[in-house]
Amino acid sequence: MNLNIEAKADLANFKADLSISYKVPVVKIDYLFETMEMEPADVYMSLEIAALANKTLDDVIIVYDANRDKGWGFIAKKWG
Repeated sequence: MNLNIEAKADLANFKADLSISYKVPVVKIDYLFETMEMEPADVYMSLEIAALANKTLDDVIIVYDANRDKGWGFIAKKWG
């Protein structure tokens, strides 16, 4: 099933799971949803790329915001 559909069915639980898994405050996750207007899959990808590339979430968000139209593959390749 589509991650966006599943996450939106229980968004509070999805946010809590991400917060615990990636050790990021829910407030920061809320920022991604509300201010950055990201979909659940994009929030997940931001956190996962930050973890895998050993970058801060803020680093990933800056690159994401400047390159939304290029997709996650472009962003992932930026840091190997």
